Amino acid sequence: GFRSAKIKVGGGIEADRDRVLAVRAAVGEGMQLRIDANAGYSADESIRLAHMVAGANLQLFEQPAPADDLAGMVRVRREGGGVPVMADESVLDHASLLAIIRADAADLVKLKVMKQGGFLRARRMLETASAAGLRVVIGHGFGLGVNTVAEIMMAATSAAVIDGLECVGPLKTCLLYTS
Repeated sequence: GFRSAKIKVGGGIEADRDRVLAVRAAVGEGMQLRIDANAGYSADESIRLAHMVAGANLQLFEQPAPADDLAGMVRVRREGGGVPVMADESVLDHASLLAIIRADAADLVKLKVMKQGGFLRARRMLETASAAGLRVVIGHGFGLGVNTVAEIMMAATSAAVIDGLECVGPLKTCLLYTS
């Protein structure tokens, strides 16, 4: 069975709260839950949502502010009730990763072999994130191609990568995307 799942949020704070709490009630405390706003909320909205779902014991809150709003990500980290923040859309290349690290804008970063420009670039970014004390999630949205194998192999080489890779393509728990 699955040990972690991601719930997409961004369609309205109250509806998202209800969905997250319903999923937590359905799966119990044994499953890690992640939420992903895909940069669809402002920092203020994400802070409100984080407080509304505080009882859901979330593993992480992915991209809770627009990709270019590192100050907003910092605010969500500081004011969001302790839910770990993960940067995804903000992580484009090595320079953007360094900006996230310097701003102290995330607890985790998401890396994708194809998005980061190949295995070597992604691997270098993984080492940089690890050296900075950031945890890492590896994975891309969909597909089961060569990039999936590359991501699984890369993830297996670093203790900085948390369990629950997101490179399972159509096997993702898409049921959780519905209300």
